[in-house]
Amino acid sequence: MAASDGRLLGFASGAFGAVVAGAVTHPIDLVKVRGTTRNNGMGDDGGNGSDTNEKTKTDGNTKAPRNRTKREPNTDPKWNERFDARGNRRFTGPTLATEELVDTTYRRHRVSRHPSMLRTGLKVATNEGIGALYKGLTASMARQVLYTGTRFGAYDIAKGFLNNTKDDGNMAFHKKVVAGLGSGAIGAMVGNPADLALVRMQADGRLPLVQRRNYGNVGHAVATIAKEEGVLSLWRGCLPTVNRAMIVTASQLAVYDQAKLEIRQATGWGNGLPLQASASFAAGIVAALTSTPLDVAKTRLMDMKPLSDGTMPYRGTLDCITRTLYNEGFLAIYRGLGPILARQLPLNIVQFVSVEWCINLYKTFGIA
Repeated sequence: MAASDGRLLGFASGAFGAVVAGAVTHPIDLVKVRGTTRNNGMGDDGGNGSDTNEKTKTDGNTKAPRNRTKREPNTDPKWNERFDARGNRRFTGPTLATEELVDTTYRRHRVSRHPSMLRTGLKVATNEGIGALYKGLTASMARQVLYTGTRFGAYDIAKGFLNNTKDDGNMAFHKKVVAGLGSGAIGAMVGNPADLALVRMQADGRLPLVQRRNYGNVGHAVATIAKEEGVLSLWRGCLPTVNRAMIVTASQLAVYDQAKLEIRQATGWGNGLPLQASASFAAGIVAALTSTPLDVAKTRLMDMKPLSDGTMPYRGTLDCITRTLYNEGFLAIYRGLGPILARQLPLNIVQFVSVEWCINLYKTFGIA
């Protein structure tokens, strides 16, 4: 196979597999985005974008609000150091002392109970219609072609540079990881505009009606963002996207390659569906566990809006993760792990099986 054909095959097979997998798992991805943007200045997860907790209706069908006993101000100095007059936690900086994490005597979480993935999906379908589960599909397809196609193609090229032998089976695992990290970074930078459009289109249903962006498709989204916020804003959140893509690509591609090798040696299976599905499953587990905190940060950074004083809620990936840990607890950085696993596992299986099928088809016609 010519070198140029090999590079094109990596890009084409990766893009094809990603488009097929993305179409299958898009509703799960939408539910995941709705979950990770909760408490990011949005309304309830049901999709109507309104906050009904503070509303009081006066018609005859609505119960009158309960009379609440006025709470006396807390005069404990330790309390006042940690909370303001309204009970909001004071954030003093990104450095967290150990005692702040373990001392829960005065800690108060103001986060409502997080709904399950199934409940969120049902509420989206009920309030916005079944079609809302495929909101942002055009952006997803564009992202898959640009991001996934690029990282698959770059991964093959990087392996060619790093491998000292002609046989991939003899390539050291750490070299595969390095190839995955580099190709993930390149793919993320290429696909960031489509990724930004995808996140905003999927999260739009959680905003109040007056704040919704109402993008029609990925082209409209990208053009509107560039016009209203500047061209460089299309790469907003690029750093967390790159960080996440490096981890995900190394986890997916390097672990998939290594898992195929190990499973084949242990079972004697040929390069068929059982081997591909088993290796894909292992890669999906690793990718989900390693990328979820970065995925939460990436989604929140991409979807954030300026506060009332004009400043942004988060300054970057580390600041977002730190504030989330401080204000919402450790489990908050793994919020959406269930939907991420539910998406990663079938996505990986469909994606890698489709990629292998595309490669085999390419070779069958004698092009390789």
